[in-house]
Amino acid sequence: MYSKFLGSWCPGSTMKPAIAVAGLVENKIDMKKNYECTNYFTCEDQTFQCLSRHGYLNVTTALEKSCNIYFFEMGKKLGIDKMNKYCSLLGLGQKTGIEIPEAEGVLASVANKEANGETWNAGDTVQAAIGHSDNAFSPLQLAAYTSTIANGGTRYRAHFINSVYDYTLSNVINGNFTEILNTTEIVGENFDIVKQGMLAVTEDGTAAATFSNYPIKVGGKTGSATANGKTNAVFIAFAPYNDPEISISIIIENG
Repeated sequence: MYSKFLGSWCPGSTMKPAIAVAGLVENKIDMKKNYECTNYFTCEDQTFQCLSRHGYLNVTTALEKSCNIYFFEMGKKLGIDKMNKYCSLLGLGQKTGIEIPEAEGVLASVANKEANGETWNAGDTVQAAIGHSDNAFSPLQLAAYTSTIANGGTRYRAHFINSVYDYTLSNVINGNFTEILNTTEIVGENFDIVKQGMLAVTEDGTAAATFSNYPIKVGGKTGSATANGKTNAVFIAFAPYNDPEISISIIIENG
């Protein structure tokens, strides 16, 4: 059970909110200008394809429709080092601090590629921007990352324990396990824009059918990732949207 909970999987498009945060903070996203998805994206000698021709998009509609082309362009503008800087701040590729051994996960990088005897190229950068390349994180890490976005940029240590009681079960011996691992110090409006896109995912976008009759507003992001010939389904979410109390991640192998 623990190996499944704390092992690592490719996140797919659930990584796009982190890239959106990076693009907003680094002023690579112009909220007054839309970018056109024509279904194809060329990077040097490689051509990549989107799931659809989405037309003109801003960052919130790009999240809503999970447009690969928009985030390919964002990856090209940011570069792998800038992307990884913000992903790390949000908790991706970082241990959550849970009380049992856990995988640190992998942020795709030039160093990691070379350590495996391979060569990094421009195509790896744009693939990393949509959660592919060598990116791999645990379900717990994805949930913690989602929480950091939902609360506006504070990354907390994960715990199994909520409270410790004495033998009578009446008195709390220790009930404060809150520990801040880092704060992103990112202006809140950047998170607000990304969260609007995540709300659009569940109301009008790739998860709308599932949440069509759901009574609580939820911010979410769908993803899919192919590994060893199988496509895994990935989903992250936080709720309630206006006052988050919970974040989750789901990975369904061959889903």
